[in-house]
Amino acid sequence: EQFAGLQITYDKNIYLLPPYRGEGNFYMGLSGVVPGQSVSFLFQLAEGSANPDKQPQHITWYALCNNEWREIISREILKDETNHLLRSGIIRLVLPDTMDSDNTWLETGKYWLMATVQQNTDALCTFINILPQAAAATFVITDATQPANTLEPEKISKLVNKIAAVKKVLQPYSSYGGRALETKENFYVRISERLRHKQRAVMQWDHESLVLQAFPELYKVKCLNHTSGDDACCDTVSPGHVTIILVPDTKNKNAFDPLEPKLGLDTLTRVAAYIKQLTSFFVQVHVQNPAYEKVLLEFKVRFATAGDFGLYAGQLNEAIKQYLTPWAYDASKDVQFGGRIHKSVLLNFIEEITYVDFVTELKLVHVDEDGNSSSDMEEIVVKNPKAILVSSDAHVIHQSQPTDVCV
Repeated sequence: EQFAGLQITYDKNIYLLPPYRGEGNFYMGLSGVVPGQSVSFLFQLAEGSANPDKQPQHITWYALCNNEWREIISREILKDETNHLLRSGIIRLVLPDTMDSDNTWLETGKYWLMATVQQNTDALCTFINILPQAAAATFVITDATQPANTLEPEKISKLVNKIAAVKKVLQPYSSYGGRALETKENFYVRISERLRHKQRAVMQWDHESLVLQAFPELYKVKCLNHTSGDDACCDTVSPGHVTIILVPDTKNKNAFDPLEPKLGLDTLTRVAAYIKQLTSFFVQVHVQNPAYEKVLLEFKVRFATAGDFGLYAGQLNEAIKQYLTPWAYDASKDVQFGGRIHKSVLLNFIEEITYVDFVTELKLVHVDEDGNSSSDMEEIVVKNPKAILVSSDAHVIHQSQPTDVCV
């Protein structure tokens, strides 16, 4: 800029307020460490809390050196078991030699690390705890009578062979990923399937069986050939593409929405990496969660028993949810892709409930995966082979007035 014949140049590297390198920043202050040594941290995360509809985000690590953030390069990250902070695991870093503890930006006397994500911070899992000096131990089952249940927290308290440098051993969280020894029945099933697919993903059945065998946390797998991840319906054909739809096993697990269970990005990426090793080089594999299309009912009702309308309306709402999505309440029921439902069937179901007197002005609304709702329909038909028809969480139930006529 020019002012009174003078030219003034502004230094763009000087800021009035501290600049932030990304949408999300996480800081750790370390004491009792020496630059150049390696440090390990256990990142205990709320697995499944990340947004499953967003792609994994790259995590960039920085070290504070003389009031400047110096990026930790890839070879200084010795281990990262968290898969972009999508699952609990250990991260081991080498502290740069240029780190110091007399910086003025943050608390003096500590060595500071910063993890940064540029965007979509909801694609990362929520942090539960971070513990230093972390190491992993593996329990090997040698007896078929030993259960494969997870090991409860605080069960490991000391080392068998003591190490003078280790003062104390803690196991703050339960174990993970355990399997029982294989029974004879499961052995015969696995061998029969192996003889059929020969550890190669060629047919649709091969993809489904291989994924189910490798990932016991899955309940159902559906393979769609000639379908890419962006195809919206069965009318689109994409040769050379295979899409695998995964349904998680929600039994005794609280991390999933019971009506719309979705897997986290960690499981999706692990399944994709596994199946790509077993399929042809020319095939492009896509792994996705199911699309959920909702059934929403709006109607007026009169209950046969006088009482609190809100109480009976809540019971009726739950009854409709269980009728439309039975597998969410009964583990013996199977999840079905596609499907159809007719308004007259739902009307008959509601009227046969003992505490319902009559129903009027029933409207059947179809809400697709993008949240677009249709007008009143006589029948809902799911054409998307990736979609599962489920109940809306809250149906619109009005109290019938005395002037309403029973139909």
